[in-house]
Amino acid sequence: VLAALPAAAAAGCIRPDWRSVTPSAAAGAPVSPIVLGSGVSHSSDEPHLIIGTPANSANPYLRLFLHGTASRPAEVSCVLDAISEQGAFPTIGLSYLWLNRTDAERNEMCFSAHPGSPFEVAKCLFLAHSNALLGGESEPGVWQYVAAGESIVGRLVALLRHLDAGFPGEGWGAFLNGNGNPEWSRIIVGGHSQGAGHAAFIAQQKQTAAVGLISGPQDECIGCPTDTRLWLDGPWASSTVGAFASAKEDAIDVIQSNWARMAKAGVLASPIVDVGFAMSTPSASANPCLPRAPMVSWVAPLETATSLPRAAHRSTALDSSSPVAATSDLTGDALPLYSTYIWPSLFRTAEACPSAATLTFRFAFRTVNKTLRWAALLAPIAAATAAAAYLFVLRKFFPSIFDAKNSHKYPILSSVAVMLFGSIAALMQ
Repeated sequence: VLAALPAAAAAGCIRPDWRSVTPSAAAGAPVSPIVLGSGVSHSSDEPHLIIGTPANSANPYLRLFLHGTASRPAEVSCVLDAISEQGAFPTIGLSYLWLNRTDAERNEMCFSAHPGSPFEVAKCLFLAHSNALLGGESEPGVWQYVAAGESIVGRLVALLRHLDAGFPGEGWGAFLNGNGNPEWSRIIVGGHSQGAGHAAFIAQQKQTAAVGLISGPQDECIGCPTDTRLWLDGPWASSTVGAFASAKEDAIDVIQSNWARMAKAGVLASPIVDVGFAMSTPSASANPCLPRAPMVSWVAPLETATSLPRAAHRSTALDSSSPVAATSDLTGDALPLYSTYIWPSLFRTAEACPSAATLTFRFAFRTVNKTLRWAALLAPIAAATAAAAYLFVLRKFFPSIFDAKNSHKYPILSSVAVMLFGSIAALMQ
């Protein structure tokens, strides 16, 4: 069952040609609810959102986005629209069984479950992402059991098979390998909040085309010595990584600490750069061929969202909280501030990056070229200096040369002196 979204859902940046299907319909089986520690139940059957088709795209990569805790794909529609470059590239907002703890709660519970054992706390953080990705419940009581079929991989595989069976000419099966698992090398993975942590874990474990992290990861090894190694410390299977967060987030210190770990692992650059009013991508964060500097914004959330919990954290991705630009797009709607440069920049690949040999040649060429340019710049100065010295010697030891009455006596020296005067005058103009 694949359908266009109903008119009532057409909020945020959702477009009429987007399609949706629930996880239960894609899998052909019921799905489990998400039960919070308080006993409150959330549906995990919110629709996946599907944008574009592989058949109509010149770009060979699928963009996969994982929303945050207690959210759903429809609430991050403006991010989806931006990273699909307004529908040009195949993009999926995956509705997944997010772990029934916030990242902060999970961090605390991993510590509480293993007091005085930094290794076990770090392992608990690793297993949280592993269980969300593949299924399982390695830490009973810390998060709920995730069946393999309802894991991130399970739901993605079911959705791609569903799309490929229903629309065989669109090419969705190309994102599955011969074993029926995701072909990660053809997938750009990203996420917000809890979803950013899972996306980072996928990229650390699998060679993805790229990964874009928004307001994450938020893993914190509470009570651990500073030299405790986390899964973030690498090595990483993926190398093209982009990251973005609000500088006003309550967990910004944790996020930046994790970015520092990733920088040491060689997948991010440092220092962190301020995007200002987000009307361009900082050069240190724009080139996917090099480790990119993570970005932060000091822009306040949407005014109507400032009273919401974790407003700054929400503002980096959620439709209801993300700030808008003063200008509008061609439809007359408010333009999400981060949609033009920041969000798309996180989801660009390094497929066109030059080889090491090419980079070596370019470096040598630029070095020689720079040397020649300096030589060309300094040559006239050196010539003028030599000419001035020559004229000084002539004036000091042959002053009569400069007397017009004696020019016939020293025709060559007089001609040279006149020529040098003319050259120096020309250089000084």
